[in-house]
Amino acid sequence: MRLLPQMVLTALLVIGGSCSGDSKDGATIDDTGGPGDTEDQVAPPDSVDVPPAVDIDAVDTPNVDTAEAVDEVCKPDCAGKVCGPDGCKGACGECAPGQGCTAAGKCEVSGCASDEDCLAVEMVCDTDVGQCVECIDSEDCPSAEFCEDQTCPPDVCMSGKMSCDGNAVVVCRGDGGGFEVAETCSESQYCDAGSCHEQVCVPGEQHCEGEVAFQCDALGKEETSVADCAKEEQHCFDGKCIDGICLPGAVFCADSFNVATCNDEGSDFVVEACPEEHNCTNGVCKPWACVPGEPLCAGHVATVCDEAGKGPVPGGDDCLDLGKLCIGGICTKCIPDCFGKECGGDGCGGKCGVCDDGDPCTSGTCNETTFMCAYAPVAACCNFDDQCNDADPCTDNLCVANACVSINICCMNHQECQDQDDSCTHDLCLN
Repeated sequence: MRLLPQMVLTALLVIGGSCSGDSKDGATIDDTGGPGDTEDQVAPPDSVDVPPAVDIDAVDTPNVDTAEAVDEVCKPDCAGKVCGPDGCKGACGECAPGQGCTAAGKCEVSGCASDEDCLAVEMVCDTDVGQCVECIDSEDCPSAEFCEDQTCPPDVCMSGKMSCDGNAVVVCRGDGGGFEVAETCSESQYCDAGSCHEQVCVPGEQHCEGEVAFQCDALGKEETSVADCAKEEQHCFDGKCIDGICLPGAVFCADSFNVATCNDEGSDFVVEACPEEHNCTNGVCKPWACVPGEPLCAGHVATVCDEAGKGPVPGGDDCLDLGKLCIGGICTKCIPDCFGKECGGDGCGGKCGVCDDGDPCTSGTCNETTFMCAYAPVAACCNFDDQCNDADPCTDNLCVANACVSINICCMNHQECQDQDDSCTHDLCLN
């Protein structure tokens, strides 16, 4: 049974009240609802509006257990869930890549046997463990991402771009995921803008040009003036402004080939030349690092040795820019082959060596089959006097300029023994 709406009940009560007791002007209605003994029916009072008939079953009424209609507010239910629907058209959470949400609202790893099993989550299958992952290699990632730990983070660099990491040239990997060392610059080079360059000065070193002090930067890339000593009425010494000519007792280079020692007063210095094939570096005579003027390679740059034999002259031809290699101070596309060879051609128009053992009394020749040197004695050549013995008791044999010279020490007749200055002697030849 359902309750009638309040408005309908009120209307019925009004009607019921007008039908109880005697009717107006003596008219009555019998128990059956039909006309009574009065001939004419009595009309309803003018002040009462009779409502239309009501179909109670058609009225939308509240449930029997609810006193009145109440607007319900949806409350999400995620108790014990980390994913899946919350009952209010929302979600309790999302699972990590490679995981799926179970009916119980739990995240579990999505199993797979092939990439087809991972298409729904836009992933690939790691068949080694049977799990869906973002990537196996960088080809599985978008163009601006790379594969790392089976995920696809953004690229950290542009593929192929060259740059510097300290004194090393590094290049961005093909997948854009990081840098790899392409070349390590030598001690006499610095790295700048993704390539090695010859130092123009010793990093941090100071020196004087006249009375102006200069200092090299930390890379050896350039040097700048740091002080004009003359303005302070001082003298520039070893890259610093001082009051005297030099620091008392200091040992320094007067130039590239001479060492200087300052006196105890700092008013003058004594110069001493370095030995042959040596140069002066930081107040010390050191052997040549290279032969002055000879071609050499400074990394991939073809240049020559400086005039003091200290190292390569800055600049030169960058063979890599020419698509070539630097071999012996020359840019070439050919790679010489001298493995196991003492002499002969290197395959690039050069030689693997010359047959010269340093002995002027031997002649070296190259065997073009074995590429090994063979030496034969040079006739009538000597290095020592005892190599010139001709077994003649009347000669004295000497080695002069690698040639044997015989000096006659015996007479052939009496006349060769005449002593013209002494008339009191009788000279005879007895050999």
